Amino acid sequence: MMNSKRLSSCLAAMLLASPIALADTIAKWTFETSPPAGTPGAGVWITNIVAEAGSGTASGLHAGAATYSSPVGNGSANSFSSTVWAAGDFYQFAVSTLGFQNLSVSFDITKSATGPGTAALQYSTDGSTFTQFGSSFLVLTNGTGFPSWNATTAYSAYTMSFDLSSVTVLNNASVVYFRVEAAAAPTSSSGTLRVDNFLVSGASQVLPIPLNIQRVGTNVVLTWSESTFALQAAPNVTGTYTNIPGVANTNAYTEPIAGRQKFYRLVH
Repeated sequence: MMNSKRLSSCLAAMLLASPIALADTIAKWTFETSPPAGTPGAGVWITNIVAEAGSGTASGLHAGAATYSSPVGNGSANSFSSTVWAAGDFYQFAVSTLGFQNLSVSFDITKSATGPGTAALQYSTDGSTFTQFGSSFLVLTNGTGFPSWNATTAYSAYTMSFDLSSVTVLNNASVVYFRVEAAAAPTSSSGTLRVDNFLVSGASQVLPIPLNIQRVGTNVVLTWSESTFALQAAPNVTGTYTNIPGVANTNAYTEPIAGRQKFYRLVH
């Protein structure tokens, strides 16, 4: 008969099948299929700019009567641009992060010679109270020190990236708002601020894969639902774990009840 010590150790295998975090795109705006355009008026939103990948909506708000347009992007045909900037004016991007954690945001940004020289990234979960993430940053003037934006070649010098994994309030939220806000006024009302390739990504939480164990006669039979996982074994719960040969791309393993105790786990 299987003694209780070996049975307990085998059952421990069920506790060692851990969830896996997978990086994924939540939403990305390239402005290729939903290019911004128009002059909605002072203090009036431009809205319904739909993400090209994933799901989300972008918008913008200026205190003045800004003109919105979609000039050439950073390696693409379109971007999100506007005039009549003042400190506190912004572009906004709204997404759902349900099922995601450890968020990150990146985007390309540039300005004309008279556009706002500094900007900041802000976030909110209610759309009214916003928190700035980190310090404001300098915005490079398009074509000064680096090649100008064009439709064929992207230049990483214009890319800003933010790791928001420490901001846990953004995880698994029904809606999260991000703003790229002008931190300083431009030197001319005709100055522009342009963004492109606005990406929100996160780690999707995959549910644990149960590792089932049962006794069948004089054998221990382990089964699991996903054949892409590998089965490993170790003589102690702390390891060292090694792959069991011959079980790749399967979802079952049988071993005679004999010898020393073993611990099992699934890995991906």
